[in-house]
Amino acid sequence: MRKRVILSIDNAGIRCILPVMVLMELEKRLRRASMRESLHHYVDLVSGCGLSAVIAAALCVEKPYPADFATSTADEIFDMFQHDHGFMFDHPEEVSGPGPYSPDVFESNLRWRFGEQTTFTAAKTGLLIPAYDMMNRRAVIFSNLEGGYSDFYVWQALRGSCATPEMFAPAMVENLSKKKPRGTPLIPFMSGGTMATDPSMCAYVEANRVRWTIPGSEVILVSLGVGLDRQPLPYFDALHAGSHGQSLASVTPPLVGFARELECPAPQLLTSLINRDATSFDGIATRLTPANRHSLNYYRVNGALRQGNLAINDLRPENIRALIEDGHRIIAENDALLDEIVWRMTEGQAKPAYRGEAAPVFA
Repeated sequence: MRKRVILSIDNAGIRCILPVMVLMELEKRLRRASMRESLHHYVDLVSGCGLSAVIAAALCVEKPYPADFATSTADEIFDMFQHDHGFMFDHPEEVSGPGPYSPDVFESNLRWRFGEQTTFTAAKTGLLIPAYDMMNRRAVIFSNLEGGYSDFYVWQALRGSCATPEMFAPAMVENLSKKKPRGTPLIPFMSGGTMATDPSMCAYVEANRVRWTIPGSEVILVSLGVGLDRQPLPYFDALHAGSHGQSLASVTPPLVGFARELECPAPQLLTSLINRDATSFDGIATRLTPANRHSLNYYRVNGALRQGNLAINDLRPENIRALIEDGHRIIAENDALLDEIVWRMTEGQAKPAYRGEAAPVFA
C-alpha cells in the first residue's frame, strides 16, 4: 500500500505562531526517534494559505543563497514570527492604496527568502497554496503536483495568498505559462483565506485529483489549527456591531473567531471522510483513544486560546508571549496525539525526498 502524508496549516496572521510551535515539537520528536532529516522528508504535500503559506513554502523550498542552501527548520520559522515579524506587518504613518499595511517590506523579504525566480518546481516536496483569481472570479490552487498550477514564482504566489482585506492590497502575479515575447500576463490575486482559512480540504481535493486516494493507497492528513476562542459571545457587542462605522473586528475579537469557525467546516467533514474507524472529535482536536490508536488517517491538532487574543495582527510583545504560553499548553494537551502523528509519519523509517513524480495512470 502506498502511503502519502499531507501536512495542512491553518492561517490567522500572527497566530500562525501556534502551528509553528507544533511543528517545532514534531521536529524534536522526530530527532528523538533518530529521524535526522528535515521535516519535508516525512511528508508528501504541505499546504497553507496567507501567512501559513509562507510557513509551508519555507519548510520545503530551499533558500536561494549558497551559504544557506537548505530548507528552513521550524525553529527558524519560529524566530521569524517571534523576533522578525516586522517583515510581515510594515505599518508606516501613511499607506498609499488599499489595505492597512504596506506590502513593500513584505515583498522585499519574500524575494530575499525565496528568490526572485524560484518557481513551484523547486520545492523539495509537494507544495499547495490556495488563492483567488480576481480576473476570472475563481479559486486557484497553486501546486507543483502533476498537472497543477506550478508556472508561477513562489514569492508572488505567497504575496497573493496573503492579500487579505485586513492586511494587504491584491497582488499582481505573473502567469509564466502564458509568457510572450512582449511580456508576461499579470493576474490580480487575493488571499485564499477568503475561501479556505483551513486549507486541508483543498489539499485533500488536490490529492484526489492526482489519484492519491484510489483503493490500495493511503492518505494521512495532519491539520494544524491556530487556536479558537471558547468564551461566550457578548450579545450586546454583536447587537451594536456595524453601528457608527464599526466593524466586527473593532467591536470584539470573539466575533471574529466565531466567523472564522463558520468558515472552517473541514475538520468535521474530514473526520468522517478520511478516518477508516469512528473517532471522537470535539471541534478542536482529534481525541486519541486506545481503541483508535494506529488506525486514524486524519489528525487535527488545535486548542482553545486562554492567554492570547484572536486578532491576526496584534504584534504587542505581551500578546506574542501569551500566544507562546497557549502554544505550550496546546502541545501538552495533545502530547499523545503528537506521538501518534510522528509514528504515522515515519512508520519506523524516514521517507525519501519528493522527486516530483508523475501521477500514476490507471486504465
